[in-house]
Amino acid sequence: MMKIVGLVGIAREDVAQWSDSVKDMSKSIGRSPNELAEALYFVTSSGFKTSEALGIVEESAKAAAAGLGETQDIADLVTSVMNAYGQGNISVAKTLDVLTAAVREGKGEASQYATVLGTLVPFAAELGVSFDQVAGAVASMTLSGASAANAATYLRNLFMKLLKPAKQSEVALRAMGSSTAELRDVLGEQGLMPVLSKIRDLTNEYGQDMLGKVRPQIRGMLSILVLAGKNIEQVNKVME
Repeated sequence: MMKIVGLVGIAREDVAQWSDSVKDMSKSIGRSPNELAEALYFVTSSGFKTSEALGIVEESAKAAAAGLGETQDIADLVTSVMNAYGQGNISVAKTLDVLTAAVREGKGEASQYATVLGTLVPFAAELGVSFDQVAGAVASMTLSGASAANAATYLRNLFMKLLKPAKQSEVALRAMGSSTAELRDVLGEQGLMPVLSKIRDLTNEYGQDMLGKVRPQIRGMLSILVLAGKNIEQVNKVME
C-alpha cells in the first residue's frame, strides 16, 4: 500500500481507507490481502486512481475465486480493455462477462485467456474490432487445436497486417479488385467474421494461391483458414 502512495501518487489518507477496504474484501472473497493489494497497485499504476480502482480489484478477485485466473492477471486484462476502448465505453462487468464466455466456449486453461487477450486489444481497438469479437475468435481457434497463446499470435499477426500491409499484400488485393483500406472498412463497420469471409471469397474467386500473397506469413493465413474455413458455422455460433 505504501508503494501506491510513493510510486503512484495517491494521497496517504485515501490509501489508508483503501487498506481497510482490501482487508474487508479479503475476508468476503477469500483471496489474500497481499494478492489484492498487489492487484490494486497494478490497477492504480494503469491510470485508475479513484475509488473505481477498488471496484476493479473486487470484481477481478471474484473472477479469480471463480477460477478464471489470478487476480492481477484478470485486473491487467480489465484495465487493458478499458484503456484501449476508452474508459466509459466498456465496463468491468462487460469485460468479465466476455472473458467468462470465451472460457466457456473455448478450450484450455481459463487462466490463459486472461493473460493473452490483453495483448490483442490495442490492435483490435485501433481497427474498430470489439472485445467480444477478439475473445470469440481466440476461443474459436482453441476449438481447432490452437492454444490460447498461439491463437492470440495468429490474430495479432492478422491485425498488424491490416494496420501496416506489406506491398505484396496490397498488390495482390488490388489485382482482386479490393484493397487493405476496403478490408479495414468492412472490419470496422461489419466485424471480424465478414472481413475474413470476404478474404476467403476473394481467394475462392481468384485462386487459392492468392491467399498466400495477401497473407504471406503462415500465422496470418492460419487465422483466416481456421476462422473462415469449413467450420465457419461453428465459429459463428461461438462468436454469437
